[in-house]
Amino acid sequence: MRKYLLYSVLPILTVILFGGSFKKAYAQPDFQTKQFMDNYRSNKMVTGDWRRDLTLEDIDGSPYLNNEFVPGNVSLVQNQNYSQIPLRYNLFSEVVEFKSADGSVYNFTVPDDIINVEFGGNIFKYVEYQDGKNSKKGYFGVLAEGKATLFVRMRSIYKDAVPPAPYKDAERAKFLREPDTYFVKVGDEPAKYINSKKELIDVFPDNKDKIETFISKNKTKFNKADGITEVVKYYNSL
Repeated sequence: MRKYLLYSVLPILTVILFGGSFKKAYAQPDFQTKQFMDNYRSNKMVTGDWRRDLTLEDIDGSPYLNNEFVPGNVSLVQNQNYSQIPLRYNLFSEVVEFKSADGSVYNFTVPDDIINVEFGGNIFKYVEYQDGKNSKKGYFGVLAEGKATLFVRMRSIYKDAVPPAPYKDAERAKFLREPDTYFVKVGDEPAKYINSKKELIDVFPDNKDKIETFISKNKTKFNKADGITEVVKYYNSL
């Protein structure tokens, strides 16, 4: 509990990393993952199961796109570019994490200042997207970019351990990767969720007929990134 309180009162930090190669960035510890672990420990104490703490080793699966940090590049709106920053993507918290020279793990507190983050063959942007009737912001991977940009949202969820039952073995706690979802952003509009042929065609009202013909001709599959990527690339070529 002392650890939980410490994380709760930490101020926003201005950190100087990697011998000045990443001069100043607003950052904070990855609160969501830490609070998840600490809250779990607190719940175990309340229920009397205090003899054993949960660690990531106790959970199957992973909350990360890649467990290890890999060198990457960060571009900021202030025309600042930093390279060789140890980065990884947290699918559970949906944040980009970076590691400081002393091994501490942080995520950016001002993601609006980031143009893009590139590492491990992936490019991430922090963008506005439509969630029902509401607009929100979050990190998305970039699959195609131009007049229209195709984004992929990558997430994982946590499932509690299941105790043993008659004729059923116990199940460990686990992180489960959810199916990727796809969003298309055109101009200054929020990125829109794409889950059908109609939704994709409606994103491109200026070339609706051409897009519909292209989809029919190529028998585009909407459950695969490659199919939607080809449609967006075609639109960007018009």
